[in-house]
Amino acid sequence: MRLFIAIDFSEEIISAVSTIAAGIKAPKWVSPEQLHLTLKFIGDYPDDEVDKLISVLRRITFPAFSLTLSGTGFFPGVSHPQVFWLGVESSAALNGLKREIEDLLAVECNIGRDEREFIPHVTLARFNRGGVPELTARLREAFSGLQGKKFSCDKFTLFSSRLTSAGAIHQALANLPCIEGKHETN
Repeated sequence: MRLFIAIDFSEEIISAVSTIAAGIKAPKWVSPEQLHLTLKFIGDYPDDEVDKLISVLRRITFPAFSLTLSGTGFFPGVSHPQVFWLGVESSAALNGLKREIEDLLAVECNIGRDEREFIPHVTLARFNRGGVPELTARLREAFSGLQGKKFSCDKFTLFSSRLTSAGAIHQALANLPCIEGKHETN
């Protein structure tokens, strides 16, 4: 089973993204129900070990915290884009949650730590042959109004991901809530 751990976006953010995307034709948009901020990509994992993994993840405790949208970008870069993304500001709370997940899974489940730098983002669209400069500029302009919008993180989710010819299909396996009544103080 292919697994990853992510934070879902608020309905307000998903609605805003969907509205903007509806006015731009060209890239292959990620469907609204698939929008998420990946904290940890696990990859293939034995089906018979998933319950243990969930049990380990339930030991993570964190207070609810706010996330802020911050700009847009392209992977691998704007000159030959394959992915268009909406950024999320890095924060001590977000980085702490990611680090706790990484550390616990490394020790308890023998899952390797991420080698790449963590760039908090949500993938909005994919390009088949790269984006043209006019389109990349238009995308940045269209989504600039979302910069600074905040949303709450009060849980993270373990997802399974099944690859199909139409794209990945994600299914929530476990929602892991924050400590009830605890919130990050700014």
